Amino acid sequence: MSLNEYAIQQRVEAWNSNKPILALVFALFTVFLTVPTFATSSFTASLTCTGPKFGVIGGSFAYWNWTVNGVSIGPFIQTGIFASSGVIHCNSTGGGPNTTTASGTQPSNANGILVRVTSQIKGCYHTTIATQSFSPGQSISIKASATCTRVSYGVVVTETGSFTLIS
Repeated sequence: MSLNEYAIQQRVEAWNSNKPILALVFALFTVFLTVPTFATSSFTASLTCTGPKFGVIGGSFAYWNWTVNGVSIGPFIQTGIFASSGVIHCNSTGGGPNTTTASGTQPSNANGILVRVTSQIKGCYHTTIATQSFSPGQSISIKASATCTRVSYGVVVTETGSFTLIS
């Protein structure tokens, strides 16, 4: 047997010994093609801060968590004591409105969202929480806002943070 014939025979034997593995790979590939998948959606989140035109500067934070059956899912961003899917912040320099935006991809398996908005000014902190349930892959729109009012140097000052997430 020549060297070429031997090499060909080795390839044929390797092919024959790998047929069960290739059949399994093909079968799994076919199964995964027939399993329904959920469309992923991109989203845009925005937080708008408004406050006093002069003097005291306030700020607001918005955190959101994607959920599956009420349980937060990752990936998470660690921000202080919170682990969240996303966070944005703005301040009311010059009275605002000042807007910060973020964007990303809505997890395909998410069927809910929890949003926490905290507004603060001159020692006042106010938090609002909003939730929304939806079908996986469905486009959503959720809004939440928090407002704080305090007296600073004899003047009433108010900070408001308004959050919107749309996918």
